[in-house]
Amino acid sequence: MRIVGIGWDDGILIDLPTSLHIEMDLTVINDNVMGAVIDKVKGKAYLSDNDDPQENDFIGDFSVEKPFEVPGNGKVDITVDFYLRDLPSPVKTAKIIDSETIFLRTAGNVYLSLSFFDFSIPFDETERI
Repeated sequence: MRIVGIGWDDGILIDLPTSLHIEMDLTVINDNVMGAVIDKVKGKAYLSDNDDPQENDFIGDFSVEKPFEVPGNGKVDITVDFYLRDLPSPVKTAKIIDSETIFLRTAGNVYLSLSFFDFSIPFDETERI
């Protein structure tokens, strides 16, 4: 995961962050002989200056609605591009962005279709960016 852009509001005294443009690289590994279709990925994103989940600040929802196929005994790499606009207070967001280490946590579900049934797999990952 990486922050590729920050939206700023030009304030009278200081500029304040209003949105984050994030790219997230996903690797989907299929250890089964049968291929699968990933119908969508949905999740929530959290931002913090430490890796304690209790101190994460919710910054928005994200989703990948474009289906893609994962072959049997194979893997697929995709890049998800999304904008987060539900940032915590501008002062707190600026403090997090200005810190030496930023932690971005994503949690949600990957929705799969196999030949005979559909199901979801939960994920919860924290990355230092």
